[in-house]
Amino acid sequence: MQDFAEVIKFPENQKPRKMSWQVPVFVIGCLIFLVAIWFRFSKPATLSEALSKKLSSAIELTSKNDLKPAESQLREVLGASNQLPEISSRTKFHLARLLLEKPDILEKPDSLLEPTKFLESFDPSYLNEKELKEYTIVRAKLDILGNKNISIAIDALEKALATLEDSTEALEWIARGALKLPEPDLPRALKANEEYRNIPLLPEEKRVPAQLLGGEILMRLQRHEEARKVLENIHSDTRPELELRAKVLLAESYEKEKHWLEAVQVWKQILETPADILADMGKPLYHLALCLAKIDLPREAEQYWKECEIKSQSDEKNAASMQLAFLYLDQKSLTNLANQLGVISRNLASPKDWKNSYFTLENLQELFVKAEKFALNEEDFDIALKINESSQRVLTSYSSLSNRSVILNSMGKKWASDAKNISDPIKMKALNSRAEKSFKDAASLRMKAAAEAETPANKSEQLWLAAGEFQLSKDSAKSMEALVQFINHSGQDSRVGQAWYLLGDTQRELGKPEAAKESYLQAMKHRGPYAYRSRYQIALLMMEKNEFDQAADILEQNLQLLRFDPDQESQERSLFALGSLFFQRKNYRMVVRRYEEALEKYGQNQQAIRARLQLGESYRQLANQEQQNLILNEKTTSETKTHYQNEHRKWLNKASETYQELEQVADSPIGLTQLSEEERKLIPLLAAECKFNLGNYESALIIYTRQFQKTKGSKESLHALGGMIRCHSVLGQQELVQNRLVELRSQLSNMDEGTKKEWEPWLAVASKPIQKP
Repeated sequence: MQDFAEVIKFPENQKPRKMSWQVPVFVIGCLIFLVAIWFRFSKPATLSEALSKKLSSAIELTSKNDLKPAESQLREVLGASNQLPEISSRTKFHLARLLLEKPDILEKPDSLLEPTKFLESFDPSYLNEKELKEYTIVRAKLDILGNKNISIAIDALEKALATLEDSTEALEWIARGALKLPEPDLPRALKANEEYRNIPLLPEEKRVPAQLLGGEILMRLQRHEEARKVLENIHSDTRPELELRAKVLLAESYEKEKHWLEAVQVWKQILETPADILADMGKPLYHLALCLAKIDLPREAEQYWKECEIKSQSDEKNAASMQLAFLYLDQKSLTNLANQLGVISRNLASPKDWKNSYFTLENLQELFVKAEKFALNEEDFDIALKINESSQRVLTSYSSLSNRSVILNSMGKKWASDAKNISDPIKMKALNSRAEKSFKDAASLRMKAAAEAETPANKSEQLWLAAGEFQLSKDSAKSMEALVQFINHSGQDSRVGQAWYLLGDTQRELGKPEAAKESYLQAMKHRGPYAYRSRYQIALLMMEKNEFDQAADILEQNLQLLRFDPDQESQERSLFALGSLFFQRKNYRMVVRRYEEALEKYGQNQQAIRARLQLGESYRQLANQEQQNLILNEKTTSETKTHYQNEHRKWLNKASETYQELEQVADSPIGLTQLSEEERKLIPLLAAECKFNLGNYESALIIYTRQFQKTKGSKESLHALGGMIRCHSVLGQQELVQNRLVELRSQLSNMDEGTKKEWEPWLAVASKPIQKP
């Protein structure tokens, strides 16, 4: 192989020239290489130093509380220190600490996320000794602010106190943390706060907030006198808002211990605070009025609460309105009360709009309900309705409708009651008409309330009340509709049986007896008094159709069942109905049995007088039957005859006593309503006849004579004269017989021909001597 030198040859006439350019190029290259090596190893040292200086500058700014430029520098350092873990770690720590120093740290959502991220994303081992001690405080502060591991954070702070040169921040956060525990540890908080306040030469910007916190803690511990000593010593030229806060706490302390006069003085001082410091006068105005009310100065309190309504922009505005309403309620000033409640509700669209730290929605609703009831009790229905209109923005729709129906119902009752005491028929009719309209309006609102009801029970209640109010308004059709809805909705309600019964009554009123009967049969399926009352009503329906046997069977069955499950009304009605039924069927012994029981138990029943009249007639008829038995049964033994005679006298005595009782009440108000005029005139004659048949002629004569004087000139007087003649005759007073006969003929002369012919046969017989039996 050829040598490389041999391959490349120059011509003989051309010698190789020396390359002079290569030397400087080589030198320059070496220089560049050396500079590159120097730059590579010298740059990190320069950047670290620069960032360290900037970090130190930011830390210094933070210590001077110049947070905005400090944060800007820290973020700049953080952005450039990715490759420098020591600087990055320290920067994250100081940035987290700075962010936690901001006064509005908790005012922004998620404000703790960034400092948390910084503290959890670096290695604390890069921190110096001082920063490590501060790290304990920052970590604890973050946990306390975030309501996480508070107890552990407090323990860590207390443990760190011994190693800290400056314990102010640790003590501050021990106190704050102790107050944020689920069950605040007030003694622990107070101890830390007192140590904090006792630090020598504590600057004002730290001392005043600490004094405020100490005062608050002492107040929460109910150590108000100590709290006031702390609060009274708070003065600040640079932070007048903190001095104002101290005065507010001082006034509140006096209030809590009911030192109203002292509280009034402090609240008045607070009101003198310049407007640029006292941004909202609502709180002092409200509490000043409250204290004045407590020392019985309602007019002054009213004045300040009204001023509070105008000037406050906070919760005190509505609270003052509430207090004014309570004041007017206590004073029974209905007009002012109604107007004040209108003010409260004016800015509300619905109950959910009410937000107040002094009074809950329940307080507000209770006030409206109480005010409405008060107006209702005072029978000031216009005011009650006005309050109810305002309540529509405060109460639920159901409650407002229900309450309004109560007002209308009360109006109806008042007018119906007033109508009973008016003699003028036109005015009476007008009042009754207003009452019926009010009842109908109330019932209509009940139906709306039922549709808005929050619970099935509330719906049932409104339907039930609506049915009754429609009945009072004489709108049977609407009442029936409400009852049907109630029955369909309230299957398990204990009043369903009664509802079926009332439905039957309503259907009877509407002329639907068959439908009524079906409703009564449904009512009988439900245990209770309305099953028996329905059975009674079915009996009445049968009596109307002349089905007396079936009616009697049902009523007797009712009485049998009522022995095991008593219901006075059902028993009372059934007894009187049976007595009347047996009287129509001339079953006088059963009449006596049922009417005697009825009158013994329920003598004040409205049917009692009619029942006694029928009972007296039944006694008389039974006496006649015994007399007939005595006359017709000729072959009877002496013992049987004696029995007939005794029974005859027994029934006559009962009849006589009954008619005498009736005579005493016949002309009473209740007698006038239950007995016809003809019956009232007949009763004494029947009583006298019983006396006569018993042989008590003198007693009979007295009754006849008295009745003749009362009815002289009427047809009834002829019966009285005839009785007198019979008595005179059997008493052997023939002269008096003749005198009464003359008088009878004289009376007849003025009567019509029919009456004359009726009495002529009797006169013929009476003119003959009558032997005393």
